[in-house]
Amino acid sequence: MTDCKVSLLGADYHDKFDPRMYLQLKERYLEVDMEFHRQLHYSCKQGMFKGERLLELGEGPGISRLIAATTYFSEIVFSDYTASCREEVRKWIENREDAYDWSRHFKFVADLKGNGLVTMIPDPLEPITCDPFDGIIVASCLEAACPDIASFESSVKAVSSILKPGGVVIHWGRLGGNFCKVGDAQFHALTTTEEIVREAYKQAGFTMIHSVNVGNGGDDLQHLADAKNYLFIVARKQNVTHD
Repeated sequence: MTDCKVSLLGADYHDKFDPRMYLQLKERYLEVDMEFHRQLHYSCKQGMFKGERLLELGEGPGISRLIAATTYFSEIVFSDYTASCREEVRKWIENREDAYDWSRHFKFVADLKGNGLVTMIPDPLEPITCDPFDGIIVASCLEAACPDIASFESSVKAVSSILKPGGVVIHWGRLGGNFCKVGDAQFHALTTTEEIVREAYKQAGFTMIHSVNVGNGGDDLQHLADAKNYLFIVARKQNVTHD
């Protein structure tokens, strides 16, 4: 049955998105996140994804997807569009008493000895003046931010512009869905297919290294997001790109 509720868009995240509720929901339905951990761990161990500097683009209020990466990057820069999400992560970086408890995630990757330094930058829509990155993680944010396929393709090219030639991007995104819910708030999600995502990265000058189509976590997740599957891609930016 199709959900006919009107979905909220980009600017609505500033006052409609509840970071703590989002994190609590993710803890209840952890299997999809754990699959990302498994794929990221595999990619890093195989030498596909490593370097000096990593950018996490649009993680939301969490640091869970960065845990394994701290072993393979010496500096990790966190960014997110919504100020409340950045503040939630800042609490963890500053070791505040009210910071979210990530112990369950750390236990899952306890065999990895992380040594990376997590820092922050402001809103990723502001101009980035730092040097290009060796790696970028793009996790479930382009589908939330882009209203159509053309803007999705443009966003992938923007990601390429802040990545070093030969650098690697990890893309983790929903396939086939059109909404994601946090409490009573329903947010827009761009409907994509594996072919659309692959073509966008190809057009932006990337070569695929590794790709896995992952299940959606089962029926328990259907009232939170209607994604059919999740796609994990590792892609390398070509040294020379052509328009």
